[in-house]
Parts: sequence; C-alpha cells; structure tokens
Amino acid sequence: MGEERSLACGVSFSNALTPNAVDEYEFEVPVGAAGLVQSAAVSTQLGKVRLRVVDDDGQTVVDTCTGLAFFTARPGSMRLLVSQCPPGTTGGVYTVTQNVISDGAGNCAQPLSCGGTPDGTAFDTPGEVDSYSVAVSAGTPVTLSTNYTQASGQPRLRLFDPDGQGFADQCSGTVQFTAPKSGVYTVLASACAGTPTGPYRIVLAEPNCPAGPVITTFGVANAQNEPQRPIGVDAFNRPIFSESFGLNFSLIIEGRAGANRVNPGPYPVPYGDENADMQMIMSRPLGDGSPVVCDISPPNIGGVPATVPFAFSNGDAPQDVVHDMGCRFRDGMGDFLARTTDMEACTVSDRGFGFGFVDRGSRLQFCGVIASAWSFPPGDTVVAARMKDAREQTFGAVREIVIRVGDPNPPTSTPTPSFTPTPSRSPTSTPTRSRTFTPTATPTQPTIRVTPTDTRTRTPTKTRTATPTAGTPTATTTGTPATPTATGTPVTCVGDCNGDGEVTIAEITTVLNIALGNLPLDDCPAADGDGSGSVDIADVIAAVNNALNGCSQ
Repeated sequence: MGEERSLACGVSFSNALTPNAVDEYEFEVPVGAAGLVQSAAVSTQLGKVRLRVVDDDGQTVVDTCTGLAFFTARPGSMRLLVSQCPPGTTGGVYTVTQNVISDGAGNCAQPLSCGGTPDGTAFDTPGEVDSYSVAVSAGTPVTLSTNYTQASGQPRLRLFDPDGQGFADQCSGTVQFTAPKSGVYTVLASACAGTPTGPYRIVLAEPNCPAGPVITTFGVANAQNEPQRPIGVDAFNRPIFSESFGLNFSLIIEGRAGANRVNPGPYPVPYGDENADMQMIMSRPLGDGSPVVCDISPPNIGGVPATVPFAFSNGDAPQDVVHDMGCRFRDGMGDFLARTTDMEACTVSDRGFGFGFVDRGSRLQFCGVIASAWSFPPGDTVVAARMKDAREQTFGAVREIVIRVGDPNPPTSTPTPSFTPTPSRSPTSTPTRSRTFTPTATPTQPTIRVTPTDTRTRTPTKTRTATPTAGTPTATTTGTPATPTATGTPVTCVGDCNGDGEVTIAEITTVLNIALGNLPLDDCPAADGDGSGSVDIADVIAAVNNALNGCSQ
C-alpha cells in the first residue's frame, strides 16, 4: 500500500502511480448520500485505472475498472484504493475526483446562476472533474449549453437527479431536460476525450432566467492586450481581477444570443429612442466620480460616479451613470460600437491576425480603456454589466466582477454584496442582503446618443493597441465643448511618461492612444514633443525612435 491521503469533495487530485503499487485515499461522505469517484489516466501507458471503494469495516462497496465508481455512503470513513487494471508494471499519472451527486448534506457542487459561468472557469488539471448544481422545481425545463472558450469542441456533462440517479451523459454541447421532481440536480463537467486543460463555459437557461443575451466574457486585459485570469473569487463567487494601479488596462465584455436566440445589440451608449445595449455600473466612483456624462475629452474630462443603490434602473439619474461608463467603450474605428468580428477584437489570441474574442462563442466584444481620469480606487470595486438584444430589447442576466487595486491579498476584505440578483430558482427561499449607501449627486448633463445606420463598412487593421483605432465617432452631444489652447513647451525625451530616461513599449502604447484621442494628454505630457497641446504622428515616431535608440538620440 502507498501513503494514505485525504480526498476532499469536488477536488481533483493527480498522482503518479508507481509500478505494481496501490494508492490509498480516505474521504468522508454523509451516510446514505449517493457518491461518485471518477478517474482518468493522464499517462497513456497507464491504461485503465482500477477503483475500489471500501467502507469503515473493510468491506468492498464497489470495485471497477470503468473509471466511474458509484456508491452509497456507509457509516464511518470510507477509503479509495487506486491501482492499475489489470495489474501491470508500467505505472503512470492519473487523476481522481470524489463528488456527492445526490441532494442534501455533503453535496459540494457550485450553484449555477442564470447565464454563463464566470471568467476563470477552466480545467486546470488534466483529468479534472468540476461539479455544479441546479436547483429547480418539478416540471421546470432546463437547458445547459457548454463550449471550450479557446478551442473547438465541448466538455462532457453528466447529470444526476436529486436522488443521485444519472439521466444524461452527453458531449453534444447542449443538454435539455424537464425536472421530474423538485430539488438540486448535480452536473459533472469533464473532458469528452483525453485530458485537455483550458477554459470553458457553461450557460444555464430556464424560465426564471432573463431571455436576453448571455455575457460570455467579463474581465480585463492588460496594456499588452492580453486577457487576464482572475486571482480568485470573493464571498459571493464573483471573479476578482487584480490591478496594481487602477489604470492602463481594459475592461472586456463579450456576449452572444440568449434563450430568445437574438444576438446582443452593438451600442454602449443610447441610440435613437433606445437606451444602451451594453450597460455597466460601479459600486464605487471612478476617478473623481464626476456626475457629468461622457466627460472623456479635454477640457471636459472626469470620472464615473457610483450607482446608488447598486442596481440597474430605468430612472433618469441611474441611466446617466450607466451611459457615462458606456462612453468609455469604442470600436476599432473610434465609434461608440462593439467589435463584431475576431479581426476587430482588442484582445490577443491565435485568431484574426493575432487578435480575437476571448470566448470563441462570442458574437461581439466591447473594449473600454481605463485611463487616469476614470481610474479605479484602491481596494475592491464591484462592476456589474448586462446586455440586451438588438430586436426585442430584452436584457439578459447580470454578471458581476471585482476589480481589486493594490494588495492582491489584503489581510481583511469585506465583500460588497450584489444588489442585482438573478431571480431565485430554488424551491427554498433565498436570503436577502441589506445595503447602506450614501447617495451621490445626480448628473445634470444630457447623455450621449448615436444615430444608428443600416450598414457600416469597416476595414480592420492587422496591428492594434489596447484601445480602438482612430476614427470619427458618429455620436453627438448636447452642447459644444471648449477647444483647449496649447501652452506647453517642448520635451527632451518624447514618450518618457514617467521621467526615468527610457521609453518602454507600454509608454509607446500610451502615446499612441493619446494620439488617437482615447487617452488624455495628462496621462503622459511627454508625448507632446513640440508642446503644441496635441500628439501627432511625428510625436509617435519620435517616441518609437527613443524606445529603439535611447533618449540621447
């Protein structure tokens, strides 16, 4: 016998089986609960894995080489014995996972919410098995859709009713069922073939869920356009994205059609008589929290106020806050629009000339650069977003993330409760959360509106920065902003934003974004080489030369 280890519910454990050895694990499951141990041979030479579940009295409960060991828990601790099947001398690496698949105590599955699983959902370990739960009432039709976000194909879904009886095992990408009884249904996700790793998505749809678009990706990309993985989740299971300074990154949000099968609309600001298709709110103010709407260009430049209370609403003041944030999202031509093809995406990938959507299943992408004027404050800020479709104007489920600025692992962190919950699907009651906020000033400026056109032709470029390519926005605002007068003086090293005597790639990116009008000159006064008050192509070229040859040149 090998060394005995503990096996926790829902945690995949990989180990190397030595030739002719038997590995032993101990685990606890409530008496009478239905359980399943699932195994996968990671090393091809290992072949099949033998699983033997033994009770506290040493009696064999199940002995199988199928990779699936179903059992009903008996009193006391239970043990799992892992060996090669048939006994062999090759050994190899394997992965085992133990789960409770019946409703009640011991079920450690993560509840699925309406819409898609959040960013960070992935198979991190070869042979990993992830467990999810869906709480529904009898007669409720349920649809689960799944896909790999960066590769073709779909994970495997195994479904179990509240009694732990399996009723579906599919790799088709979509599983539909009508619940025969009320309770918690368990969903086990694993690879269909082999032991691949990588991110994937599961989308839940049922009658209590909003029928509008599904948010497939909601996260951040760094200054090099690389999508970032969350560092963990908070007490409300919201992904946490860590940023050192609160600026010089992009918020990325992608979507696709929801239950009504209509793709999301492309506008992050109001258009015609309709409000924005992509809406976003903040639990805390960004920058100076200015209530002025669409203050994104000098001299009228400011931050974004918090939404109080933290919930989506159709009132004028809350809508102004929503639209203020939406003005920070532009496409590759500088318009207030989503990016609708892989080639137009602002995130790097192996698709679309090196760029592509974060989720292969997305139909559009919104990119918003976070500049100093609307930077995130230190600590945790909750960001909520939703999308509506382009035809029926129906919203989909709300998604939330946490942007953490500063210490990624603070000694104490009090999570901000969510106040945009998905309707409860559970037969039991859902606890409510209290909230205490101090209202901010009501915006007095009109929101920005665009006039939609029937057709739009774009010629995407093969080289992109973290912000949109220059273009002329189709948006109009009420009032005419003042034109600033340049009073600057020439700088000695164009592009040296932080004054350290060197020009980095990140600083070149900042200079280019200022030239395109996507960032204010205040973010890097050294970008204005001749002191003209603006940044032109000559300044960009000078910054590039300084990066290549040094500022002394």
